[in-house]
Amino acid sequence: MKILFVREPLIDGAPSGPKVVAQKLLEHLSEKVEVILFPRVMYINKISRFRDLISKLSLSYKAVVTSDVDLIHFITIPAITDFAAESIILLGRLKKMPIIVNIHGIVYKKDFHDPERNILRDKLALVSHIRAQIASKVVVNSHYMKRLTSSYYKIPKNKITVIPNGVDTKGFTPSGDKINLDGDPAILYVGKISLEKGIDVLIKALRLLKDDLRKAKLHIVGSGSWMDRAILLAQKLDVHSYIRFHGKVPHSYLPYVFRGADIFVLPSRVEAFGIVLLEAMACGLPVVASSVGGIPEIVENSENGILVPPNDPVKLSQAIVEIHSDSDLRRKLSANALQTALKYSWENVADIYLKLYQQLTVG
Repeated sequence: MKILFVREPLIDGAPSGPKVVAQKLLEHLSEKVEVILFPRVMYINKISRFRDLISKLSLSYKAVVTSDVDLIHFITIPAITDFAAESIILLGRLKKMPIIVNIHGIVYKKDFHDPERNILRDKLALVSHIRAQIASKVVVNSHYMKRLTSSYYKIPKNKITVIPNGVDTKGFTPSGDKINLDGDPAILYVGKISLEKGIDVLIKALRLLKDDLRKAKLHIVGSGSWMDRAILLAQKLDVHSYIRFHGKVPHSYLPYVFRGADIFVLPSRVEAFGIVLLEAMACGLPVVASSVGGIPEIVENSENGILVPPNDPVKLSQAIVEIHSDSDLRRKLSANALQTALKYSWENVADIYLKLYQQLTVG
């Protein structure tokens, strides 16, 4: 079986969800199927854009029309700057070739007040709709995303397959070196510093925590548009001395960070899946997370973690206190979290994708 695999451009920096999925699938599928890579490009200027466009359009035609590819797997996020890669979907449809499209999130129109950004979002939304309509199968990472995708793109649910994201269970483990994080407990957050991730809720919860856990410290790993306001909020609530902003950390360092913490918290207001939860759980950390989006599909309340309502710093702080004060509960959540993460190993996830490939190429 030969797969044409369209992935994100390889750009330095923290890997995005689509890049992680593509990388891990390539690692685990390369011995089972033949993969032809079609990496996308980011154009620097008009001249390079035109030159690369002609070159890539030629490659697109050869890869789809004149090759013996059995299936196209489009695992990238939408972009309007790479028409050559997008043309693969149209060429594949003309050749009546099976096409799998991963949808990692919904591209909504009119999401910003900035008129220029609204125009961009409109174009991205159009690309997303074209992909969803043309694809033989749309893959999403949670049942929550399946409902959202079916409703938004007006496609039948039987066209959508749920395949969860995976976790590197060899790299993310409870044992191994660690970066010791101070605090009793050492509370860890990893992700974007944004309102959708509930970073303000977490800081407010820390303020409430100080009444019960005077030695608690919050470690925030990541960066984002709300960083400056997060710092100001911490100062306003007089908890800035109990928070350490670590900034961006290379993905390869995260296992050491997780192993140095006591409790992991993800207070998101919106979350399609929450791969960072699996990474924390694979390291044996008890987790507290909002009961939104696809998170309840991973976290079972009081079994392998604690679920709290979104936008509720009181419930969030109470859950942290409960875990820290009850050693039996802490051990139970940690052990069950680890077992949950093992089910989501990339080996298991890759096998699910392989079965889907076989299903679409039979006959």
